[in-house]
Amino acid sequence: MSHGVQLPDLFETLTAEEAQREFYRELAAIRTLCLQLLAAEWMSRLERRQLMTEQALRAAPDYERTTAERNEWQAGDFIDYETA
Repeated sequence: MSHGVQLPDLFETLTAEEAQREFYRELAAIRTLCLQLLAAEWMSRLERRQLMTEQALRAAPDYERTTAERNEWQAGDFIDYETA
């Protein structure tokens, strides 16, 4: 069908079994494309949300401290700033 053939034309030229097989193949292709579009939109929204979160953290007055603490926690070398 990628060569300009329309779906209704299938029922005139193909047997019923072939037309049904082609119909389901095209339906699967449409479904795949729709899922790709939805996945791209979801990733775009996720990236925007992460960016907004990072911007909000940077605007916080204790951003430098929380960043340093987070890096130390990730490294496993937690330092208690209250007692240090």
